[in-house]
Amino acid sequence: MLHGGNLKDGHLSRAYRYVLTSHDWLPSQDTVTEVMAKHAQMNKGIHIGSWGQLQGGKFTKQQVIVSLIHRGNGTGPDADSGWEKAWRAAAWAQLGNATEFYHELSYAINRNFGLSLFSLYNLSDPDPIFQIDVNLAYPTALLNTLIQIPDVANYSTPLTVALLSVLPKQWPSRSIKGAHLRGGLAFDLEWKGGKLVSMSFKADANVVSWNVLVLYKEKTLASFETLNGLTRSITSF
Repeated sequence: MLHGGNLKDGHLSRAYRYVLTSHDWLPSQDTVTEVMAKHAQMNKGIHIGSWGQLQGGKFTKQQVIVSLIHRGNGTGPDADSGWEKAWRAAAWAQLGNATEFYHELSYAINRNFGLSLFSLYNLSDPDPIFQIDVNLAYPTALLNTLIQIPDVANYSTPLTVALLSVLPKQWPSRSIKGAHLRGGLAFDLEWKGGKLVSMSFKADANVVSWNVLVLYKEKTLASFETLNGLTRSITSF
């Protein structure tokens, strides 16, 4: 957007500031440098798995939502790729919006995925090239609706695992087995009628000891410390 110009140029500076200050939460007297710094800081809040940064940061959830909406739906004059939609789906999941999450993920399948279930650069190409970005991003975005784990700085801070916090209504009854979390934990999860019915964890060998806190509907279900080969099942919800 800014190639070929100098940020200190008066016309470019004013134009850039005008576009960004269309959001009512950006003061119009900010310099371009200040505006760019604020956007860089805010973007940290909607990285996949970084919801804790937003909660403790300077920007509010509503401000991030406004910015995400203004980014569009992943279709634009410069690109119509699947990774853009999967990124947005994961961001909406982190923001707790199951409707927008499901829309973006479904939109990616409709626009970018072939019959092989791979995301392709050109669906009409007889020998298309698949796009690895979204083929890896899709399961990551999906897992963000089933389990969310905010970033933590070190092993001394408990790992908080929130279950089914952003479950789409289109998936009322499902199960998933053998998915992996950070910290060397694998899990099996089942829900029916939108409600959790079973949950189990298994620690890998040689894991670093870590305190884990499991939440469901903002209530603590269990707490445990990861140990080599530890298994933990939760049946009471």
